Formats: sequence, C-alpha cells, structure tokens
Amino acid sequence: MTCRHHVASKHHGNPAMRWARPAFSLGLAALLCWAWLPAPAGAHGVALEAISGPAVIVSGLYSDGEAMSFAKVKITGPSGKTHQMGNADAGGRFAFVPQEPGPWQAVMEDGMGHRAETTWQQKPDQAAPDAAAPAAPAAPADPAGQASEAPKWARTVWGLSVLFWLSGLFFWWKGSRKKARA
Repeated sequence: MTCRHHVASKHHGNPAMRWARPAFSLGLAALLCWAWLPAPAGAHGVALEAISGPAVIVSGLYSDGEAMSFAKVKITGPSGKTHQMGNADAGGRFAFVPQEPGPWQAVMEDGMGHRAETTWQQKPDQAAPDAAAPAAPAAPADPAGQASEAPKWARTVWGLSVLFWLSGLFFWWKGSRKKARA
C-alpha cells in the first residue's frame, strides 16, 4: 500500500492565489499613501497680498512665513493685458505704480509648483501722487487662510513615519513568504 502525504494548502489548486494576499496588502498600502499625499493645488502653501496706494506692493509668503524670494510675478491691468512682469525681491515683495483705476491681478510663481494670485480694485484717488495712506491689504488668494499647510518639521516627521511603516510592511510580507515556503 502506498502512503501519500498530502499537505493541505489553502491555495491548493490555484497557484495565482498565493500572490493575492501580498498583492492586496501592497495595493492597499499604495492606496493609503496616495490618499494622504497632498493634491496638486494652485495656491499650495502660499499667501499673496497686495497693499494698494499710489504704488502697489505685492508680497508673497509660504505658509511657514518664509518669503517667496525671487519668485516670478505677473501683473495684469484692468484691460486684461499684462502690465508688468518681473521677479520679487529677497523679501518676496514686488512694487509697481498702476496706470489706471479698476480691477488688477497679481500672480506669483516660484517655479517649484507654488503659485498664488490675488485681485484688488485700484481706486481713482489711489493713483494720485498725494494719496495719504495705503489701503487695507487685499484678501489672500487661499480662502482657507494663510496657514493651509503643516510646518516643514511636521511634514518631515510624517514622511519618515510613512517610510518606516512601508519598510515594516515590506519585511512583514517577506517574513510571511518565508513561512509559506516552510
């Protein structure tokens, strides 16, 4: 009489099923990582304000308070045409003298994906050389407020914890594969 030893396997009969569990786990991990990544946004982590007076000062700051140094600035006048283009200074400021009253727009981009824009109404009396004081700042481009992003140290800690979690998932998967072979 021949004795057969048959080892029961929950994946017996379907060799593709032995990859299903690790593939599902890795897919779930990738989905969770993707869900927590910030979505590309126009005014991602920046605020822009325009202080209007005889001269307009446009100032751009990142959410951590750092200036948008030497960012590209584009000023559009009431006619919709580009009035002026240039770079902000080291403090993230750009100044110009508007030629006419009406709605003006400033767009500031740093070339690394951060972009902010603001619009304000230039009044006729603000264009006069004897205007006394600048007007109140225009509303920031981001309606949620200026601090729409976590500080840099918190993002760094979060990123390292995700990497640590992914490495733990990888080593768990490798260990479960060794157990399955034994």
